[in-house]
Amino acid sequence: MKPLFCAMVILAISCFILALCPLNICFAAEQTITIRVGGLMPKDHPHSKALYRLSGIIKERTDGRIKMIYYPHSELGSCVEQISAVRMGTQDMWNGANEQMARLMPMFNVLSPAFAYEGKEAKLAVLNSPFFFMVREELSKRFDLVMLTWNWFRGYRNLMTLKPVKTIDDLKGIKLRTVRSPAKLAAWKKFGASPIPTAAAGIYTGLKEKAIEGCELDLYSIHYSHYDEICKYCTLTQHEPVYASLVINKKLWNSIPKRDREIIFDAVNETSRGIERTWEKEIAKIMDIMRRKQKVTFIPLSPRERSRWLKIGDEVLHELEVTEKWWPQGTVERIRSKDPRFFKPE
Repeated sequence: MKPLFCAMVILAISCFILALCPLNICFAAEQTITIRVGGLMPKDHPHSKALYRLSGIIKERTDGRIKMIYYPHSELGSCVEQISAVRMGTQDMWNGANEQMARLMPMFNVLSPAFAYEGKEAKLAVLNSPFFFMVREELSKRFDLVMLTWNWFRGYRNLMTLKPVKTIDDLKGIKLRTVRSPAKLAAWKKFGASPIPTAAAGIYTGLKEKAIEGCELDLYSIHYSHYDEICKYCTLTQHEPVYASLVINKKLWNSIPKRDREIIFDAVNETSRGIERTWEKEIAKIMDIMRRKQKVTFIPLSPRERSRWLKIGDEVLHELEVTEKWWPQGTVERIRSKDPRFFKPE
């Protein structure tokens, strides 16, 4: 009887374990994933609003399997710190200007110089080109970063100065704050300014003490950082259309089930469609406030004057291609000629 009893016990235990296995597999399949995404913008910024909306869409469409938590206003650190954290996997996702990736890949500098592009459509054409597809692939392969989007419009950079700048000649010698970017510094020197790399935290004090005499930023940043309290002249140069990306850690992205990756990608594209319209409404409102309350004078560039700036911007881009070799020779000519093959990957 003992062998029969033992066999019955083993059989019962085996059946119990087999019964539990599908349940365990089910639990594993439905395990939730939390994605921590950081950005530099305040919570009321159009891109922050888009990320809050994106978070809700993803949660709803994955039935809570994917939860995205957004940390605005540099809560997760500076731009450099956040990009590094996403690479290492200690942060999952980052939202910021495409040009910031030049810290990792100098090829991104082709997007940076002032007046390198006539307008947002010209720059967007480059971002959607086979050439930029190659750049994104290289970023993924070398730095484990996947760009989910690269076309979130973030407005134009303009000049905000202590004295009026109506022509390129008025810019000569002005101590202009800009970011620490070799491409941007080279451009502003070519325009005749004296560019001074300054951290964002030092701009307001620098303007107040006249250590700097102007800055080049988008109107949202100019207004909500209160630079329009000091500078009363805004030249509408629109010298750099800024597009931002949403970048995720490659290992995390590949670990997400395919059906959920498709949901996330579709949600990102859906969110992208409303951003430019939201941005334009916000800027119209800000310009009205700046004009009425801060008594800012807006100075448009004449078509003739804009041509002068664009000519120099084009020269800078060509010179950087030769001197710095940040991108393949011939890239600028292909951009200008709108070459449909534009470094199409093999």
